[in-house]
Amino acid sequence: MTDYLTSINPATEEQLAQYPVLSRDEVKQKVSLAHAAWLEWRETDFAFRAKKIRKAARILQEKKELFGRTMSLEMGKPLNQAVAEVEKC
Repeated sequence: MTDYLTSINPATEEQLAQYPVLSRDEVKQKVSLAHAAWLEWRETDFAFRAKKIRKAARILQEKKELFGRTMSLEMGKPLNQAVAEVEKC
């Protein structure tokens, strides 16, 4: 049986989502994969990285309301502040 972490709206106590708890080995594997990706990323040229970061910025801008709503529901942050935080990213 898998254990889950539950995301709960602090204002209403509504369950928003569940995430499986990873084992220690699964966490180590994911950290190892992330480190390997970073080693590769740091060797790419600046223009390539800038293109990817600009794309990420566009996605954040396009979905700022969705991400802001998620932040608001999960943390109890006022929606306008959550959207502003996404825009800062």
